[in-house]
This record gives sequence, structure tokens and C-alpha cells, in this order.
Amino acid sequence: MKKLSIDQKDLFFAFENRMPETNHYLNLETGEIIPVFGFNREKLLDEIKTNPKKYIKIKPFSTKNSFQIMKDYIEMVPVPKIREELQEALLKKGAFRSFRAIIDKYTDEKQHWVEFKRNATLKQIKDWLAGFDIELEFVTNSSKYQRR
Repeated sequence: MKKLSIDQKDLFFAFENRMPETNHYLNLETGEIIPVFGFNREKLLDEIKTNPKKYIKIKPFSTKNSFQIMKDYIEMVPVPKIREELQEALLKKGAFRSFRAIIDKYTDEKQHWVEFKRNATLKQIKDWLAGFDIELEFVTNSSKYQRR
């Protein structure tokens, strides 16, 4: 399995970003996450088409996937009152917003949620990369596309 150093923030952003007309590609040689959108679209897509074995398109997680992570988390919440509030939130229109509003009310639970979501996301990313025979090695702040 090939080890590849990838910027953690960029990788998570690419999998969680569902912005229209924006795609992300993983450079298999450098580990760089390359955002493709508006002004750079044609130039980067030409590069990717010229070297197709060098890049993998990253498909963001679906809302169904994100919803499932919330459901899995709720099953682990030890406080019945909080667990029930979160379950009710998922039944409402705007389930994601409702879930977030409830989690935000409980500081300790919010910290558990953030850690749970990060670990669930990381597992899915590692599984996806393993399908390409790649082992993930995180680095931080390596991208030239850093958000400031």
C-alpha cells in the first residue's frame, strides 16, 4: 500500500464540500488536494485530462451519509433527554439545522459529537483511499490553496 501525505483540512473539506460547480481532485504523486472551480477550471481540467492516472476525483459525501453519521451518534448518547431531543430533530424539516441547534446547547455533548463525526469521516476517507491502495498520512498546512 502506498503511503501518501495529505493535508487534513483540505481532505476533510473536499469530502464535506457540496458547492455547485466545485470539484476536488487528489494528486496521487504529491498528495495535494486540488480545488477546481470558476477561474481555474479549464486549466486544471486540461492538466487532469492530460495525466488521468495522476489524479482521483473526490466525490463529496452525500447528505444521506451525513444523516447516517448523526443517527449513529444519537445511538451512543448516554443522556436520555439529549438523545430524545436529537432523535426528534432528525424527524423535523431542516434536520441538520435542528440537530446542530440541539448539539450547540450542550457543550460536553458538542465536543463528543465533533470527535465522533471526525472519526466517522476519517474512517470513511481511509476506506475510500484503501480502495486505491493508498494509506493516509496526514500533514497540516501543506496546501497552496489554504483558506486564511
